[in-house]
Amino acid sequence: MKLQKNLHNIILLLSLGAAGSGGAADLFWSGTGTWDTSAANWGSVTGGPYNTANWNNATPDSATFQGSAGTVALGADINIENLTVNLPTAGGTGYSIGEVGENNTLTFSGTKTLTVTATGSGTNQDTIIRAGISGAPTMNIAGRNTNSVNTFQLLPGVGVTQTIGTLNMLNTLSSNKRLILGGESTGNVVDDVTWNSGSNQMMLIKEGTGSWTINQSVVGIGSASRLYVERGTLTLGGTSNFFTHKVGVATTKESTFIASGQDSKLIASGTITIHDSREYFFVQNKGTLSTGPAIETLTVTWNSNSTQANGLAQFNMQTGSIYEWGILGNGAGQTDVINVTTGGSDDGNLTLGNITLRITDVGVIAPIALTDQLTLFTYESGAQTVTRNIGTIDFDTSTLGVGWTSSGLTVTDDNAGRIYLTGLAYAPIPEPSVALLGGLGVLALVRRRR
Repeated sequence: MKLQKNLHNIILLLSLGAAGSGGAADLFWSGTGTWDTSAANWGSVTGGPYNTANWNNATPDSATFQGSAGTVALGADINIENLTVNLPTAGGTGYSIGEVGENNTLTFSGTKTLTVTATGSGTNQDTIIRAGISGAPTMNIAGRNTNSVNTFQLLPGVGVTQTIGTLNMLNTLSSNKRLILGGESTGNVVDDVTWNSGSNQMMLIKEGTGSWTINQSVVGIGSASRLYVERGTLTLGGTSNFFTHKVGVATTKESTFIASGQDSKLIASGTITIHDSREYFFVQNKGTLSTGPAIETLTVTWNSNSTQANGLAQFNMQTGSIYEWGILGNGAGQTDVINVTTGGSDDGNLTLGNITLRITDVGVIAPIALTDQLTLFTYESGAQTVTRNIGTIDFDTSTLGVGWTSSGLTVTDDNAGRIYLTGLAYAPIPEPSVALLGGLGVLALVRRRR
């Protein structure tokens, strides 16, 4: 009897708890306010009223932002299944989820999707997310029928990070789109970015002092796309990236290569293909190009030839830019290499202004002589040759440790497909135990001779 009574009480408590918690709900929001779990600032039906329901972190609920746009500050970390932003039919700005300096996080679970929809008309329809994001949700981002103002911005503050699964930029209403990866924090990741535009363009823009990584290759289907690393660090983790238009590092977004004047860095290896020879790959003043922490090769090439007079297929590291170059040894495949080819273009140009070569040790263990030719760049030569122009090269050896020496550092073009460095040497430093044994051996030899 006692056991049965206890079981009955346990079942009753569980049922009361379940009844009190409620099931996952679809809740609706309009305007500016604070998103937390204590205030009744949500509606339970679309269109309002918007003060009849509380957010439930336990289930969790799904959110739709509609009505009047505004800034939504997070009053706590929020658990969420799905988030939808319906852009209002009007001019002005759209929604900002999280305020400047936001330090709370949206944690997605379940189906975990984030959707931005756009119907009707409007002028400036930005959607900004400043809150942290975890759970790697899928994002589907639409925009309006206007070519200048469809912008989706991910701007995590210094206290939060964002981790995203696939981010689909949708070609709705025949509009160009801007995807801005910004913010001030490091370690932000989006697994994949897709774009199927037809004749419209996606501008992929890195802003802010923080860092972002795109794990998969950026390759649209029939797409038109540009890349501007305006500030901070962007890593392209995929090894087969394709852009139809310009690629610019330390470049002001959507400009004809106006330098941003901001510290900017692109990390990429594998191949970056640009559609036709009218479009350039520029690294401008205060921009850094790196192939990554390990020894890698980055090939820059063009997909097709333009019949216009300005077809140049130009790879250009301008004065004030930096090539972060790693070395592992003096043999083939033991240095970072940037390889420039014409691909499908009739033209090809490799231009180096007065740049800095920042030399990094990736784990050298074998000796390197001052006369060793250490490859920096390779280029297509022969029947279709890439034209080269090389300015004055400065050398930054400040990160090199004990065992490294330099004398007469020189960059040479062999006119046969390779640009290399001489004047850098490395002598391995013996381990203390090896040095001690060597010293004892000499001492023993001296004693025997006595």
